[in-house]
Amino acid sequence: MISITESSFLKDPARAIERLKKEHQILKVVSDDKSFVLMDEAEWNSIYETLYLNSIKDLPESIIEASNEDINDSTEIKDLKW
Repeated sequence: MISITESSFLKDPARAIERLKKEHQILKVVSDDKSFVLMDEAEWNSIYETLYLNSIKDLPESIIEASNEDINDSTEIKDLKW
């Protein structure tokens, strides 16, 4: 994560954003009383999706459990009873 002061950001926001694009990092802008985060939208969407999936009861555990199963013991999609 790149961290800069609010005054540095406000002096040249275009430069800060170009650095963000170039380095594929998250940019934290720190002011006296708060901090703000700028990031690529795709990065945010990935984080949001992870948070959403983790909020579904038992889903993370079921994914881990499924990843430990032997692939040869799985059911083919054509055999599923919808």
